[in-house]
Amino acid sequence: MAILNFISFVLVIGLSAFSVYFVNKFDKSSQTEKPYSEESVWVLNDSNFDDFVKSHDYVLAEFYAPWCGHCKQLAPEYAKAAYQLEFNPQNKIYLAKIDATQNPSITQRFQIQGYPTLKYFSNGNLEQPKDYNGGRTAQEIISWVTKKSGPPSQLLKDKQELDNFISSSQVSVVYFGNSETEQDYLIFQELAQSLESVQFGHVLNSQLKKEEKAQKVVLYKQFDEKRNDFSEKDLSVKSLTDFIQKNDTPLLLPFNNKAIEKIFEKHEPAIIIFIADNDDSKQAEQLFGQLAQKQKKEIQFIITKFDDGQGYYDRLAEYLGVDNTKNPSLMIVQGNKSNEELARYKFEEKFTEKEILNFIQNFKNGKLQRFLKSQDIPEPNPEEKVVTLVGKNFKQVVLDGKQDVLVEFYAPWCGHCKALAPKYESIAKQLAHNKNLIIAKVDSTSNDIPGIVIQSFPTIKFFKNSSKDTPIDYDGKREEQDFLDWLEKNVSYPWEQPRQQVNEQQEQVNEQEEQAKKQQEKNKQQEQEKEKEKAKQQEQEKAKQEQEKAKQQEQEKAKQEQEKAKQQQEKEKAKQQEQENNNNNKQNKNKKNNNKNKKSKKEIKVKINQIKNDQQQLIFQLEIKIFNCYIFILFF
Repeated sequence: MAILNFISFVLVIGLSAFSVYFVNKFDKSSQTEKPYSEESVWVLNDSNFDDFVKSHDYVLAEFYAPWCGHCKQLAPEYAKAAYQLEFNPQNKIYLAKIDATQNPSITQRFQIQGYPTLKYFSNGNLEQPKDYNGGRTAQEIISWVTKKSGPPSQLLKDKQELDNFISSSQVSVVYFGNSETEQDYLIFQELAQSLESVQFGHVLNSQLKKEEKAQKVVLYKQFDEKRNDFSEKDLSVKSLTDFIQKNDTPLLLPFNNKAIEKIFEKHEPAIIIFIADNDDSKQAEQLFGQLAQKQKKEIQFIITKFDDGQGYYDRLAEYLGVDNTKNPSLMIVQGNKSNEELARYKFEEKFTEKEILNFIQNFKNGKLQRFLKSQDIPEPNPEEKVVTLVGKNFKQVVLDGKQDVLVEFYAPWCGHCKALAPKYESIAKQLAHNKNLIIAKVDSTSNDIPGIVIQSFPTIKFFKNSSKDTPIDYDGKREEQDFLDWLEKNVSYPWEQPRQQVNEQQEQVNEQEEQAKKQQEKNKQQEQEKEKEKAKQQEQEKAKQEQEKAKQQEQEKAKQEQEKAKQQQEKEKAKQQEQENNNNNKQNKNKKNNNKNKKSKKEIKVKINQIKNDQQQLIFQLEIKIFNCYIFILFF
């Protein structure tokens, strides 16, 4: 079964939330009450998400759905982690949550496919968030984000810091060296950067190294032998990784996220014991611990107790199909590389060392028969048209029958499944008369179906009569008509119209005929109205034409009058122009005569002056001649 289904039964149930209090607003410079907080977890949405992430150094954001069972199980531990981080004076880490069903923009932006999804943002970087892959307890959440927000390895300066560091975690790996430039130290840091399951520290104090009697690397733990020393001469990432993985798990491992990692990620076989609060269980626990010492190299021993305080016991028992009223109970589980199905083998013998060792040996030799979980076959209910399948009757009804079968694989807690339920029932009712088709459903959390891999809920598969071993995945929309259209194209037998559709079709025919009759009457009335409207338009057009003609005549008459007035004006203007020209000619003639008279007077005056000059000159010449005669007479 898919890891999604598996984890749905084993997520922790933590402490209840704490009371509301006042803290800083996400703007670091202000000192007002949180604007979006619910207790210690910040509540974000499409509008404030970017501002919040950009204004804080480190943010772990949970994308959740209100109906999601996993989210509800995580909520108290998430709130507890947020509370503890918030009251740490050195804290720069903030935990937030976003309702993915109410904020589609931010959900699509970060490609959220399932719930809850946790993403880690550092230094305001919205483009490259890291997927959270840590545990689901408050301490595991705090350890993961603290490591991500700080250096991969913590410097431990003295004995007190070393002791505090060791006591703060179930597993601590410490490097003892002389300098941060050593090759072994650099290898240690490389692994510390990538391995998130344990915390790393380093000591560069030679005196402390001597006191701890350490060589290079020591793994400290709160269980079993408390300490393991790395003994290999050459330190490498691989050798150190192998060393840590070999020693970081208790011989008797409590069922937690570490156990899930071993089964689903490392695909290690595990034998799980369910312990209740009774004498038989206490004796079984003691025996189980002894066997863990002897078989530690063969198989991982895991224990889950009725009073674990985190709800693992009931959920794991329900998932694996263990009757938790019969304790102690024992089961071997084996994951595989594809993480598709979890093989389970149930122990049904007496709880003795010999029988348990035989059980383990038979598992190793492949002699055990797989256990398949199943509810009891339900009594037929005529009112329900969707056939309820369980593990015990799936093969008989689906695989061995001759009908086509549409099967919904669902989980009771799944919101999408709940939304689909009434539509799915309606489809079954419409097709109930079709004897060649079965509409069915199966609770995948309570029933194992060999060979069927379920990765999400709801998953819908169609088993055709001709190819039951290769079912077709339904990939259409989840509306009634979409299902019916899809089935019509894929059934093995001639398609029979859904009953409701047949009735609807007849009603549609009758309605169409009635509508056609009404339409004819309406068309007739419209035609008459159209004729009346046409006649009215013709009259209006005729009146309009007459108005236009009268208007044109008036305009023509006005134009003629204007033309006549214009001609008269031009005639008057020409007459005035002629008179003005005559006056101008007369004036010019008088002016010319005046100029001529002025010229004649001037010429006469000049001529008179010339005559005067000539007379004076003659008189002067005559006087000269007389004077000359007088002189001549005088001398001669």
